[in-house]
Amino acid sequence: MPKIKFLLAIHSHQPVGNFEGVFQEAYEKAYLPFLDVISKYPEVKLALHYSGGLLDWLEKKYPDFIQRLRNLVSRGQIEILAGGYYEPILPIIPESDALGQIEMLKKKIEKLFSYQAKGAWLTERVWEPRTAYILSKGGLKYTLVDDAHFKFVSSSPDDVEGYYICDEQGEHICIFPGCEKLRYAIPFKLPPETIDYFKMRLERSKKDLAITFADDGEKFGLWPGTHKWVYKEKWLENFFDLLSRNRDWIEFQTFSDYLNENPPSGKIYLACASYREMLEWSEGYFRNFFIKYPEADNMQKRMFYVSNKLKNYAERLNKKDFEKARDYLYKAEANDSYWHGVFGGLYLNHLRSAVYSNLIEAEKIIDRLDIKNEERTEELDINLDGRKEIIINNEVHALYFMPSRQAALYEWDYKPKAINFTNTIMRRPEKYHQRLKEKLEMANTSNSSIPSIHEISAVKEKISAQELYYDAYPRYSLIEHFFTPDSDLDNFISSNMAEIIPALSRNSKADYTHALAKVVFSYNVVADKLYLDIVKSVQVTRDLKINYKLRNLSDAKSSLNFGIEFNFSLYDPNLSINKGILKKDSLNINDVWYGINLTFDLSEDALIWHFPVETISESEAGIEKTYQGLCLVFIWNLDIPAKDARKLDLNLSVN
Repeated sequence: MPKIKFLLAIHSHQPVGNFEGVFQEAYEKAYLPFLDVISKYPEVKLALHYSGGLLDWLEKKYPDFIQRLRNLVSRGQIEILAGGYYEPILPIIPESDALGQIEMLKKKIEKLFSYQAKGAWLTERVWEPRTAYILSKGGLKYTLVDDAHFKFVSSSPDDVEGYYICDEQGEHICIFPGCEKLRYAIPFKLPPETIDYFKMRLERSKKDLAITFADDGEKFGLWPGTHKWVYKEKWLENFFDLLSRNRDWIEFQTFSDYLNENPPSGKIYLACASYREMLEWSEGYFRNFFIKYPEADNMQKRMFYVSNKLKNYAERLNKKDFEKARDYLYKAEANDSYWHGVFGGLYLNHLRSAVYSNLIEAEKIIDRLDIKNEERTEELDINLDGRKEIIINNEVHALYFMPSRQAALYEWDYKPKAINFTNTIMRRPEKYHQRLKEKLEMANTSNSSIPSIHEISAVKEKISAQELYYDAYPRYSLIEHFFTPDSDLDNFISSNMAEIIPALSRNSKADYTHALAKVVFSYNVVADKLYLDIVKSVQVTRDLKINYKLRNLSDAKSSLNFGIEFNFSLYDPNLSINKGILKKDSLNINDVWYGINLTFDLSEDALIWHFPVETISESEAGIEKTYQGLCLVFIWNLDIPAKDARKLDLNLSVN
């Protein structure tokens, strides 16, 4: 009778920057009980993968858990998978960093388990042709993808099994195709359905088959409802019991053992791909996230900037400082903040913050070689869009401007606490928003409840369709506005604001000059009854000194409502809780996230709008409203005589 070789791989990971409570809950609900169960079944052989950051946490918090894993490795029941240490998407980070992260995790695995890893967990199963080269050069023999990858090279998922050889630039890697049908069945369907699927595959093939199941460890206890189902109702034990009773034709085997005993099923050259859901979220290609989300693109290009900077200064840094800076850089390469689907953390402020924090910490180590009570201004195309950005740098601050977008401030790093104050994100349409609107309308008309997660994610809190606001431009800072007289806060919040010229869409190019710790931008604004020359200068010391000069170039008086917009990834318990309007010449932001006090001192009274910027996004836990930051708009009603000018000064200090 033909037999099934059942190859299992379970991947466990927590993002860099995630909350301690999430680590703890995952350990208690998923990681520990899963280990308890497999320890009862020595015949169940499998591969386990823990990302490096999670291993660090387990080693520190639960060394007995590490020892239990070590015992399972020594008795040959499990093998440990390597990969990038902090779970990066390997093709989107510098190749030298990818190889460095692989080597770092291999050494960690050898230290903890006295085991030399042979296989790699491929983060989010994101495959590009050079992935084969990276993994092979990293000293690994195999990896796992989804059978969906094979559809793009005309192979039916039900026809692939075992492993395949893929080569690139003279290097090769073995690829095991994970079964999507099992991924949906385990642990959500009753165990006999897996048996039925195995029988169907054997009846079709009439020969021995090796079938791979590879998926997340969090679905065994941490996903909504799974802890009760998998452990309290004993799904996992029932599953292993049933497979054990069919041991005469179902055999568990590790991937390494299967490789040693069996030839490949063939050769394969895979296209750029990932698992099916990821391809839906990314519209076919992972790098599309960098097109859809400028915030993700900005982070990724900043990461390359810091990586190149570290390479350039490597020989001047002592070993300890180099390794410390490199570790910060590697943490910033963790995948979670660079994309969005049901998983992915782009909409989670604290995960984006972790990326920037680690990049800033890495740069601080490098910059000690050059910045000692002196300032510098750089001009270069960081985000590789064909247009140069400007950076003002000193020991306290780093400010990043886009001259091509009316000199908007798109990143403001405060070095003493390694914070990017402007780590913000746009409110933008997502596919699930339309489904949410439809379900909310149905609920309103029929008094029915929101459907289950299998139809659409549960709504975690009260959300109305009217709260689905979408921004017309990225939420940067130092954005100038020219409002019409009837402008109001509610219209601004909902992005229905009428302006003389829409923000960040003016065609006039900004000219600029820059010197040490100071940059000056200028551009013209031409519209009906408005002809202005705008000069904006920013000087950086321990404070930020921002000066505006608005010159009326027309032959008649100009009256305008001039606004300056700031967006901060800070939380003030007064300003951030509700929308509001103030009128004053100073403002304090008392941030409770990082313990920051940011003070605005204005040269004259301004009308100040403030409101929380919130996104509505989907996660495995449901549809949720997420606070992203505080928006401030300072507005002055200005009358400028013909051929005359007005000046406005803003001083920003941080404590």
